[in-house]
Amino acid sequence: EIKAPYVEASVSSLGGKTQPSVMLRVALDPRNTWANGIYHNARGSMWDIDYTGTIEQHYLTLHPEPRPWTKFRKAKYKTHDEAIKKINTWIDKVV
Repeated sequence: EIKAPYVEASVSSLGGKTQPSVMLRVALDPRNTWANGIYHNARGSMWDIDYTGTIEQHYLTLHPEPRPWTKFRKAKYKTHDEAIKKINTWIDKVV
């Protein structure tokens, strides 16, 4: 389980039905605290978890300023539990 107040997952089939990816949105703030109720006004990140075992961060917002060590590097995973652990490790660093 991802340790964040807001987590949303969706499936992307841009690579075809046999090559799905999970698109993950995580906010570090509860939804009721977002300015104007907009996800992009919260501290958080978006990831692509693809079928080949790669997890990549493609959006990051940490207010007021992102710190250099908050960037999540592209990583490989062997199990879904390992991917979740990598995301939770990132969350622990930035919270």
